[in-house]
Amino acid sequence: MIPPSGYVPDFLNPAPAGPAPTLTTELAAIRAAPVDRGRRDLDHLARHQGGLGPRMRALYADPQTRLVRVTEAIETYWGLALAPYWARIRTVLDADVLHRARRVAERGTGHLFNDLHTTVTWSDNALLLARRKQPLSRRTAGAGLVLIPSAFTGPGLRTRATLPDPPQLAYPARGVGSL
Repeated sequence: MIPPSGYVPDFLNPAPAGPAPTLTTELAAIRAAPVDRGRRDLDHLARHQGGLGPRMRALYADPQTRLVRVTEAIETYWGLALAPYWARIRTVLDADVLHRARRVAERGTGHLFNDLHTTVTWSDNALLLARRKQPLSRRTAGAGLVLIPSAFTGPGLRTRATLPDPPQLAYPARGVGSL
């Protein structure tokens, strides 16, 4: 469901409910994804991957039942692979947020974005994403911008602009290498 690169279905990646959402909150948001949105995301994934495998087709056919199983699998994986390390990961993420908030307070928004990632620049009151395949405008992306530090994006960025959620920009958090 989550390829090494490319499109990730939006319903698996809900907009954060706050600065530090819990696993329970995130899983509930996945389970509450509207059926039509889930199917639209799966159609989009099929276009990117050249079709859907049997499990994805089963999810498409019965999203309410299958999403419960998906979230159970995510919870099991989280417990085995991430929970033992979560305190350290959370510390890195929180430190990144504090650093960025301080940059904005001391030097302004431009310095925040110009230090975020090598492919991101702030110029003439516009945020430029060098490698984004499709342009984003305030009109099509919606209001606001949610910055999401991540320990899991790898060296790249992940963008998402799916109304009614505000646009999102996930980036590698400072200090991830220390994990």
